[in-house]
Amino acid sequence: MDDKTVHDLLDGALAGEPPIGPVAQNALTAGLRLRRRRRRIRAAAATAVAAVIAVAIPAGLGAFGHLLGPARPQQSPAPPTLYIYSDNGSHGGTVTPVNTATGTHGKPIHVGLSGSTPKGGFAPADGQIAITPDGKTAYLITGSSVTPVSTATGTPGKPIYIDGNPFHYPDFIAITPDGKTAYVTQQASGTITPISTATGTPGKPIHISGLLSSVSAQIVITPDGKTVYVTTMSGTVVPISTATNMPGKPIPVGGSGDFYFGQGQIAFTPDGKTAYVGSESGTVIPISTATGTPGKPIHVVGGYPNQIVITPDGKTAYVLTTPMSGQNTVIPISTATNTPGKPIEVARGAPLAMAITP
Repeated sequence: MDDKTVHDLLDGALAGEPPIGPVAQNALTAGLRLRRRRRRIRAAAATAVAAVIAVAIPAGLGAFGHLLGPARPQQSPAPPTLYIYSDNGSHGGTVTPVNTATGTHGKPIHVGLSGSTPKGGFAPADGQIAITPDGKTAYLITGSSVTPVSTATGTPGKPIYIDGNPFHYPDFIAITPDGKTAYVTQQASGTITPISTATGTPGKPIHISGLLSSVSAQIVITPDGKTVYVTTMSGTVVPISTATNMPGKPIPVGGSGDFYFGQGQIAFTPDGKTAYVGSESGTVIPISTATGTPGKPIHVVGGYPNQIVITPDGKTAYVLTTPMSGQNTVIPISTATNTPGKPIEVARGAPLAMAITP
């Protein structure tokens, strides 16, 4: 509302009224002056704010333009490194890093054998390798110990002895998905031993009934890292809680437990809900990891299940069978129905391993 309108309203309101007097008139005049001054202050402040915004917006756009403008070329991640263990007899062993992008090998890493070793210079499971998920450390079974190796420097660390018996050789090793714990099997003592990767110290051995055997047991860890599964020589799979390191009820998978030619292989579906275990009875057993109950055995033709791999989408499990004689085959199994498909014949000989691209 402008001043003229205010005056007109006042004139109309005071028409026919007695004069308001000099004091009231002065007060009214002062009020009008104060109103005009406040209006000028507000206008100046608005102009100042507009000026600040006008400066800030281009500056802000400049900052966002830096962020949202043409993307800087990103550096490609370093190619994976392949580590190969070689036995050098009584002189120990070497680990050779290989650049998978160029196919060239790096400087061999000498790893000595620790403790007592059998005649010939190597333990039964010498050279088993497991690498932490962050890729910083490789753990090798060397004689009667486990040796950590820094992948950044290629330097072996202090050997980790599982127990005081020099003939209790570690057999297999698996590392939890968070990289905090390595689990090592020892058939001679019938134990699974957790090792803290932060301190390199072994924890209390976990005793497993039926593990004692001259044949190596398999050890794997569920994708969520909550459970360790180990096959025993009594034809069972034993789940172990990684939270408590307590073994659960053994899960029967059939057979005598003589896991010849790699029977007892375990593979998990990517969602971790099902474990598929090979049995010497010529079957594959699906196990619900939620309940620990085995499902109906899946019969595979061609011989003993040697290795099991599962596609990244989790829809198919491939089973490599190794017969005592005759044709080697690979059997696809639908994980939705647990029914085997048509056998895929492979070259004669002794195929022992297979892998699937991501």
